[in-house]
Amino acid sequence: RDYYASRGLGDVYKRQLTKKAGKKLTVKWKKSDYAIGYQVWRSVDGKKGVCIKTIKGGDVTSFTDTNLKEGTTYIYWIKSYRMDYQNKKIYSRSNDYSKSIVY
Repeated sequence: RDYYASRGLGDVYKRQLTKKAGKKLTVKWKKSDYAIGYQVWRSVDGKKGVCIKTIKGGDVTSFTDTNLKEGTTYIYWIKSYRMDYQNKKIYSRSNDYSKSIVY
């Protein structure tokens, strides 16, 4: 079921981290075919990750995280999603690729 459920989404595998002025960081990724939106997940200092933003729109390929703390390690990953025939969200895999940065 998982293979067919996520078929066509592809993994959102390219993540680029760009430092910005102040306490902000921009996460960028490659657009996923068939995705209608994305979830941005973040782990802080090795703790369990949480979804920090759900983005509606498959054309959006960046997110700016704010209020970051100096000396903290942040790990980001992205999940793309689309709707199945029962109008339920189907998510791509996200654990294969992630990027970390010490701010």
